[in-house]
Amino acid sequence: MKYKGLGLAVIVVLGLAGCKSAASLPPKSQSQQLLKAQKERITHSVIKKAASNIRVLVPQSEKKRDLVDPATYKQFADAELSKVKGEKRTKAAYVTFTGTPTYRNFWRLIPSVRVYQNVDGKTKLKRTTKLDGLNVDMVTGAKVTLASLVTGPKQMQALNYRAFAQAVAHKGYTSAQLQQARQIGFFKNLQAANFRLAADSLTIYPDKNQLGIKQLKLPMSSIAGYLTKLNKVREPDFRNKKVVALTFDDGPNPKTTPTVLATLKKEHVKATFFMVGYEVKANPQLTRAVVHAGHEVGTHTYDHKSLAYLNPAAALQEIVTASDAMYAATGTMPMMMRPPYGAVNAAHDSSIPLPSIQWAVDSQDWRVHAPGPIIARINASTYPGSIILMHDIHPQSVAALPNVIKSLKAKGYSFVTVSELLGKYLLPGEQYFGSGDHRAI
Repeated sequence: MKYKGLGLAVIVVLGLAGCKSAASLPPKSQSQQLLKAQKERITHSVIKKAASNIRVLVPQSEKKRDLVDPATYKQFADAELSKVKGEKRTKAAYVTFTGTPTYRNFWRLIPSVRVYQNVDGKTKLKRTTKLDGLNVDMVTGAKVTLASLVTGPKQMQALNYRAFAQAVAHKGYTSAQLQQARQIGFFKNLQAANFRLAADSLTIYPDKNQLGIKQLKLPMSSIAGYLTKLNKVREPDFRNKKVVALTFDDGPNPKTTPTVLATLKKEHVKATFFMVGYEVKANPQLTRAVVHAGHEVGTHTYDHKSLAYLNPAAALQEIVTASDAMYAATGTMPMMMRPPYGAVNAAHDSSIPLPSIQWAVDSQDWRVHAPGPIIARINASTYPGSIILMHDIHPQSVAALPNVIKSLKAKGYSFVTVSELLGKYLLPGEQYFGSGDHRAI
């Protein structure tokens, strides 16, 4: 096999079909020169005639299966021919391919249309246009699309959100620009092929957009668990280990959250804060303090409305507005959400791009006015791998926190963030209660 993966540059001076100049070459000879050059990089290639003045140099798999359909490229060649003035018999178009290996047996092929014209007995290259690339399996000959990498739409939605979050991170975009970013077509459907896969990354080539984003490289370390047809990534399993995730809702509150942060720092505990959007907007510096202290943050909607009783558009807007507030404060988008009251609705699956983080242990700290019952309830209910729900806005919760941590540590428990407990490849349309405990909404 001679696939070298260095790319291909074809520079050929050609005579054209129908030209009477003595310097002209018959179509067969022209095509053979191009084919010879292409075979230096893509060994298996054949000439296919798409029209009287259009030739496609079709790459083939190891088993001599065509990797592209010549008819697909006729319309592109016709379009390029029409842009060159002159009689049809003076013009010819050739579709050639460059190819580079990307991952395993996959290659990225880039087609180009070259239009030549005979002018006063001399052949001149008039136009060269690159077309959208495609991914192929050089062994089987199959096209490689997003459906070749993921098992379903939830993984696609997660990838799209990761791409969006990375594209805007720390760019200082306005809300209007964030909305433009949300409209970018990273992956439109499971048949999308606008990507280049490598062992360490996935590069996406989005549609033309107002923000001028031409490509986006996602590190494989951040998305490997979503490419379920390629990778086997196991979720962390703490169901038999004394590990829990401590979470706080409804903040940040300038009167109580600083004390919570001080307690967590003293006890060397990292937690996850699900913040309400209007509080984030009112307290951006405190929001940043939570992040800078090494804690994890997620959104708890903007107005703490029950999403289950909103229509899908209104529910999504609650998340969008809250996320924009989080972005304004921290420069990043939240990667998870906690639905207020734990209320979810399957109608939101297709619109909200974040996983829903529920809980297994409810402190019910909002119902009591003393720390004792909070401590007792958490001690009685906590089990390995569970997510504990508290609030960083109630004085009784703040007062209970030191003893909650100490009593659980005395039982042998350690504390992690939600993503450390559950893994970083969580899916939208799923709700998570603890390690190994999740289900579809």
